[in-house]
Amino acid sequence: MKKALLGVLAVIFVCSGLAIAGEGNWSGFYFGLNAGLARHEPNWSDNGYDWFGGTLTNPYCTFLPGVAVGFNIQNGSIVFGLEADAAIGFTENVTEYSYYYWGTPQFDVTKTDKLGFLATLRGRVGFAVDNALFYMTAGAGLPSAAHTWIEDDDVPDSWQTFHNSKLGMVVGLGFEHRLGQKFAIKVEYLHFANLPVVQPNAQTHPYYMSVDEKVGILRLGFNILF
Repeated sequence: MKKALLGVLAVIFVCSGLAIAGEGNWSGFYFGLNAGLARHEPNWSDNGYDWFGGTLTNPYCTFLPGVAVGFNIQNGSIVFGLEADAAIGFTENVTEYSYYYWGTPQFDVTKTDKLGFLATLRGRVGFAVDNALFYMTAGAGLPSAAHTWIEDDDVPDSWQTFHNSKLGMVVGLGFEHRLGQKFAIKVEYLHFANLPVVQPNAQTHPYYMSVDEKVGILRLGFNILF
């Protein structure tokens, strides 16, 4: 992630230098493609003290390509905008635990987490300098994250696949540079977080686990301007 951030800063530096080449008006609609690295942090809480009685976090990274559509309105050097985007994740993170009682292994647990989808709807406000646009963004996000908790020797005390699709908040920063009148490139960082979903297991008198999602995204994008 540090190397990726240094690369992004290099892009910003080069594009900032190119920005003096000409002036651009950011008003209008746009459509874009983007891709980057997402750090998914699913936070598991054992609400019923069934297994560990606390919170487990096993963050991992996944490639996250997506599409975006939006529009801008420029007034002087200030640019206001609205953007909707959707991205797909591919990586399933698998974590294994073993439970010991007085030094004797009792059973194993296999936990999986996967961020399959994340869509956002965000407002943007920025400052334009010729062909460069520096902006802040905030809005709502809708994830689809799949989770399992399988106890090998105690299947009823397991959590089969369940999903967290609760709305959350998104905030971020970005830089965009026009390439002529019809195209632009951008670099953007977003942070998403939502409230936990509470899930019972399959027992007659179930225990409950809750999971919330935190996602940090660093990505590059290419926009077509209309």
